[in-house]
Amino acid sequence: MNVFDKVCMATATEHQNAGHGGRCGTLKGLSLQKFAKIFGNPHDHGDEDKVTAQWYFMTPRGCFAVHDYYWNGKEELSIGARCGDGAWDADAQRTAMKVALWARWYFRKLGYEAS
Repeated sequence: MNVFDKVCMATATEHQNAGHGGRCGTLKGLSLQKFAKIFGNPHDHGDEDKVTAQWYFMTPRGCFAVHDYYWNGKEELSIGARCGDGAWDADAQRTAMKVALWARWYFRKLGYEAS
């Protein structure tokens, strides 16, 4: 299976309907500026205190975001699952774990460290 056939940038509608979630991984070796050069302008901008930019991606299991959370190191970005539609219950948590696996696989195939 080719990961590039399964993971792609989210459309405006997909990322608007992505829901909430939480941090599920770390992408290393890419600054915010380098990430923007590769993936283009962010889908949205955060609250400036915690996140300044976010990009959304779709997987067969749901959506994830890549963003520059305030605690990230110099060349480090956060991966956040965006698959909750209300309560952060056991189903949402299981889905988030599956989304995280897809996100890590995708970035590893691109040659970046993702954990």
